[in-house]
Amino acid sequence: MAVAFTLMGGSQIALLNGYRRVGDIARVSVYSAILGTVAGVAALALWGQAGIILYVVTAPLSLVIVASWTASRLPRPAAAKLPLAKVWAQSSAIIRLGVTFMLAGLAGAAALLIARAIVSRDAGGVALGDFTAAWTISMTYIGFVLQAMATDYYPRLAAAMHDQATANRLINEQSEIALILAAPILLALQAGAP
Repeated sequence: MAVAFTLMGGSQIALLNGYRRVGDIARVSVYSAILGTVAGVAALALWGQAGIILYVVTAPLSLVIVASWTASRLPRPAAAKLPLAKVWAQSSAIIRLGVTFMLAGLAGAAALLIARAIVSRDAGGVALGDFTAAWTISMTYIGFVLQAMATDYYPRLAAAMHDQATANRLINEQSEIALILAAPILLALQAGAP
């Protein structure tokens, strides 16, 4: 149930992202987090362990409620009839981009699994715990930065897919910004490492 609610909420966030409603996306994130936290804690306080399932469902359900309400205020586009060939041409470009990102995500997960196996084998459980903590802090910070950039970046990139030079420029700009924003925390983690 929680997965279904997460997908439903994600579709509403994608709609807001398509309209480039950055402020609305930020408000949805904050309000749904507050609503989900209050409802989840209330479920645990009222029902104890029996409320755990409700606790797990409240965060994505809150996202669906707040995002759907926010998206319902968007202007409704006029219905347009597009030829199937044009729909396929636009969809195939987005699908290729999505497959590329999916493969990159799988490669990252595989690299993390291999790195954890090597650290566990060579340095033991304590070192694996340190590695996991450092990795989690790093990825949370970088994920926050990338998510903030993606709100504007992905729609612009999808619109520029027909122009290779513009797409390359956008990719390079976003990579540079990500490195600049991520460098301080990565340097701090390296400086604080034993």
